[in-house]
Amino acid sequence: MSVSPDRRSVRHGDEFIITCIAYGSQQITFRWLKNDILINVTKATREMSIIDSPNHLLDHFTSILTVKSADALDSGLYTCQAIDWGAQHCKSVKLDVIAAPSVKVAPLTASIQKGQALNIICTWSLMNDGTKSIYGYSWLKERKDTSEAHLFKMREESEVWEDLQPVGSILRVYNIQKSTRYTCQVQSNAEPVEASVDVEVLNKSAIPWCESDDTGLGGVRWAEIGAWGAAKVECPARYAGVATRLCSVSAPGRAVWLTPDYSDCISEDLSRLAENFKKLTLGYGSTTGAYTMSKIYELLRDRSRLYPGEGETYLTLMQDIAWYLNFTMAWKDLLQSTSTFYNTINVILQHSNSIINSQKLIDLQKLVNHWTIAWAKHSRINRASVQSYDSLMIHTYCFNSSSTKLEYTFDISGNIRGYQSWSRTAVNILVARESLVVHGSTYSIAIIIYKDLMKYLPERQIYKMDLWAQ
Repeated sequence: MSVSPDRRSVRHGDEFIITCIAYGSQQITFRWLKNDILINVTKATREMSIIDSPNHLLDHFTSILTVKSADALDSGLYTCQAIDWGAQHCKSVKLDVIAAPSVKVAPLTASIQKGQALNIICTWSLMNDGTKSIYGYSWLKERKDTSEAHLFKMREESEVWEDLQPVGSILRVYNIQKSTRYTCQVQSNAEPVEASVDVEVLNKSAIPWCESDDTGLGGVRWAEIGAWGAAKVECPARYAGVATRLCSVSAPGRAVWLTPDYSDCISEDLSRLAENFKKLTLGYGSTTGAYTMSKIYELLRDRSRLYPGEGETYLTLMQDIAWYLNFTMAWKDLLQSTSTFYNTINVILQHSNSIINSQKLIDLQKLVNHWTIAWAKHSRINRASVQSYDSLMIHTYCFNSSSTKLEYTFDISGNIRGYQSWSRTAVNILVARESLVVHGSTYSIAIIIYKDLMKYLPERQIYKMDLWAQ
């Protein structure tokens, strides 16, 4: 038995093929494992295949594992297991996926007075084989008035950079006159990556500004910034990502900080959960959609407080789970996790500011709609059902259409058992026979009522200026 290649590195996004050849009888069977976990191509959401082809004349058999686009999580030990008449033989090969490094700049944003100096530090992560995978780096700048990024020469009186060991660079900028975006671009064996910092020249005599704020949640510090600007900082400890906060104008000549946005901050616990679930979508996960949903609920249930926008990170993973269950038609998993799903949505909605982007609020409603219809369809409930929670209620109806009945009527009122006291909604639904696609089939109707979604919508402010004001 042999496996080829013995060792291989592949770039992120490239195709890789591993071939296994074994000699034996026509009863031989193959199994592929990654890090001792069975590979199941039928559960993968990407293009991958396992093809077994016999050669009866030579009594040898071939199994080929093909993955069209390598992911960073594909790095690991691949094992081909051949079983013939109870005898088992295994051969393994190690695969390294060369992914692009992560690049960071500090500070993420900067507001300075005209003529001041600034130091910008750029760092990047080590590759699988160390810094040898890095070809080099370059600094680019983009003037706000031109919107064109370009390379620039080092000048001792204005812009100077030097290497930082083991992986990094520092750019020293002197006598800054105009607002500029500086970009650190790193070339690697995988692909070029970059990170940018916006340097804003703040004229305090012309526009209002928000003072620096050291009272931020999670111990973050927001540096001063001009009106309509966006300050960015790294997320709090045990979180990855970037937090953002806008400086708005509350009245002519007066700037105020808005609620910070932590929707890009993902906790270490949630990150591990999302990574394990992603392995499932890649074809070799040891988890399930139902288990992942239950762990999301456990993480949220134990939290007394969420950062503003943090609920959106949980919602994103829930969307991925719902899509995966639908793609793989894992209806048993969906039915098993429906109660947990609604409880999780309820917990997210109970935290103030858990959702601060209006598009994500739309995504939440679409997610609940699609999940509810799928649950009603596959649970085969032939009666009215009410799921009641503190922040939402779900009504489902299933009915069989007939050729004799001209219309179907469904009423919702506060008299239904389990109806929440906060809702006084009365809904009457009339379904005409002509609107049904196939007569004699089963149809599902879902009605979802939310408690005060308005509190998650952004505040809008409009000011009428003086006649001659700009």
